[in-house]
Amino acid sequence: MIQLKDSPRSSSARRTSVPGIQESTARAKRNSIAGTQQRQRASSGASTIDGPQSAYKSAIRLLMQIGGVTDPLQISNSTPELMKGASAFKKVERAVELLRHAGASGHSAALCKLGTLYAGGLPELLNADMQQAITLYHRASELGSTKASVLLADLYLNADEPNGIMQDVQQAAEHYQRAAEAGNSRAQANLGALYLGGRGIPTQPVDAEMWLLKAAEKGIYSAHFNLGVLYEHGKVSDDGLTRVDQNQLKSLRWYVSAAEGGDEDANLRLQPILRLIGAEDDTKETSTKRRKSFSWGRKNVSRW
Repeated sequence: MIQLKDSPRSSSARRTSVPGIQESTARAKRNSIAGTQQRQRASSGASTIDGPQSAYKSAIRLLMQIGGVTDPLQISNSTPELMKGASAFKKVERAVELLRHAGASGHSAALCKLGTLYAGGLPELLNADMQQAITLYHRASELGSTKASVLLADLYLNADEPNGIMQDVQQAAEHYQRAAEAGNSRAQANLGALYLGGRGIPTQPVDAEMWLLKAAEKGIYSAHFNLGVLYEHGKVSDDGLTRVDQNQLKSLRWYVSAAEGGDEDANLRLQPILRLIGAEDDTKETSTKRRKSFSWGRKNVSRW
């Protein structure tokens, strides 16, 4: 059999016959191939990592491809669905790798997301490790992540021994304080609630009022409810030096606001206040009384 070879092409002849066309075609082909390869790498998460922000964004893109999930906590809570198929598994695996790369370079958001992954764990990919989660949250918090500070505080506040973490309300308060001072509304609401007392730290009603008001102004309805509680009963600090006086009208105002935000407990707390000021008819059915309490309070609260 005679082996056939492609005859060599004369580049000079090509340029002579059709100037510039072959070069342009070759460049276009190379660019097309390069573009396709780049898109494939981006889809698989295997693109060249220029820095921590690039790695973080690549991880987010991968997570978005898995049911639009970007929060690792959602991944942890939805693993059976998300892990169906090798493709989803590889994307999560690559996302974790990218987050680790970004975190190693001090990317606070990546550290925070990794901490959440370790807190919940991922079957066959990442074992739950609360100590590692705390370490990562600490690093992210020190780099300025208020979200990490809040998550760290949540862990300390709600910890239990089976998870290997001892509850530490003082630590929780310190981390909430850090995030609250940086303007995090959830931290402000939770810190205010802690200062109302009963959770292992001294009652500080004036500080509680300050932080709850800040959170309430940002639309945190739990703060609205807790302001209602504070004004309904009044509070004195443990050392007796400061106090917030009882004020039923302020209490009513904040309970109404919380009820408007969907807090059913606030609706229930309205009833004794309205009875106190003679605004509720006790002969009505309970459900009717609740509706009347809320409607009457919403209608009249602006007068005070």
